Amino acid sequence: MRIASRREKNTVIISIYGTILRDDVNTIIGRLHSYFDRGCRYYVIDLRHTRHVHYILGYRLSEFKRRVDSLGGQFNLVIGSKYIIQILRLSGDDWLYSLSKSQKQALTKILNYRRGNA
Repeated sequence: MRIASRREKNTVIISIYGTILRDDVNTIIGRLHSYFDRGCRYYVIDLRHTRHVHYILGYRLSEFKRRVDSLGGQFNLVIGSKYIIQILRLSGDDWLYSLSKSQKQALTKILNYRRGNA
């Protein structure tokens, strides 16, 4: 697994490449929490280049998303594979309202949300 992260328009964008194993989940969630602790409230997680995810990622992302939502932030996933969506749905979260087809679409959703147009 390889992670690339950047900030754009006060939004954290994290792209994940390869296969996400169980041990990788803690790395991803730890990175998200470190951004959160620094005051970041808007996130785009790009999984378009991810071939497989461990099912526990769905549970941990769901917990993190609830934390972000509770403080007025927003969390969006960019996923290109129905296979990845099915694995994430094992967490019990539907994810449909958080999905985007591209980083640009996800950023637009967040900007509209911040402007009050969501």
